[in-house]
Amino acid sequence: MRRPIFRYDKVDTDERPLSYDVYHGAQHVATLSRRGASGPTAYAVRVTSPGGDQELAAGSLRDARALAEETYTVSWREGAQPARGPVKEL
Repeated sequence: MRRPIFRYDKVDTDERPLSYDVYHGAQHVATLSRRGASGPTAYAVRVTSPGGDQELAAGSLRDARALAEETYTVSWREGAQPARGPVKEL
């Protein structure tokens, strides 16, 4: 089974909360942002798509990463993403 490889870059800015940009190869595919309070929607997840960005929520950074990866991977497998990054055989 082939699965996309993801890279996470921490975004350091004073204007917004802790955020991570998510890349599939060189392509930016999502942004994970801390909302400030813990709970079921502690992280905002914005998955980039040619058909329009998806706004999702997650309770932890681990859940936000998994949600971004899963959401992007589904659209990637359906051919909805214009460029495909490297893949890894599992």
